[in-house]
Amino acid sequence: MSNIEISNSTFRHNGLTFNFLKRARISGNRFEDVAAGGSGVYGYNLDNSSIDHNVFKNVYQGMSIVLGDVENQGRNIIVSDNVGLGISRMGIEIQGKAPPRPGESRNLLVQGNRFSTWNNPAADTIGYSIVTDGGVGTKVIGNYVQTTLRTGIGIEISGENAVAERNYVDGFEVGITAYSAGDVITGNTIINSAHRPASTFGRSDVTVSNNDTVKVENQAPFEPDDPGDRRCIIQPSEHH
Repeated sequence: MSNIEISNSTFRHNGLTFNFLKRARISGNRFEDVAAGGSGVYGYNLDNSSIDHNVFKNVYQGMSIVLGDVENQGRNIIVSDNVGLGISRMGIEIQGKAPPRPGESRNLLVQGNRFSTWNNPAADTIGYSIVTDGGVGTKVIGNYVQTTLRTGIGIEISGENAVAERNYVDGFEVGITAYSAGDVITGNTIINSAHRPASTFGRSDVTVSNNDTVKVENQAPFEPDDPGDRRCIIQPSEHH
């Protein structure tokens, strides 16, 4: 399916599911009260699309997206400016297949999202799990994630030269983890980690630099209990 836009809608108890979705935009929607095992946005093989300015409230998982296993998918995906409160498992999960397929994602950007307040946390609680192992050009930039649980991982990245930069991570067991050669963790604020601010998963070819682990005065603005109506004016998609 191509050239689909889903906007300015509210989904309760169930979210959106897709397979092979191209040149699409999911924007300005609310996803509420999705029970254990469910996600607000769930699908396979997204391509040249964006998911932005949505609200996820009291959902088991905000997004769960799987890339890989086929050609001509996973390119130029933007996930930006989404808000989540009351998550149980992962805020945003974007993963590849096993074994990884080279190029299973290209130019994947996760930017400006804000997730906080985990409810009934799962064993594998993660703020942003952006792990397309065969991906190229993954960037996780300027996101906010906060919990008081002191368990799980704030952000995890993988893929060729993936970058986690200028993110604010507060209150997990491990702040940011990178799994692939050439990955970079830089310029992040990572505070209140129960175990360690950053982990290279035992690799010596991951760069960890210039991360702030003590300056709490740089804290992001307070997030209200209810993010309210974040629906936006939809502009034509710029993807081609």
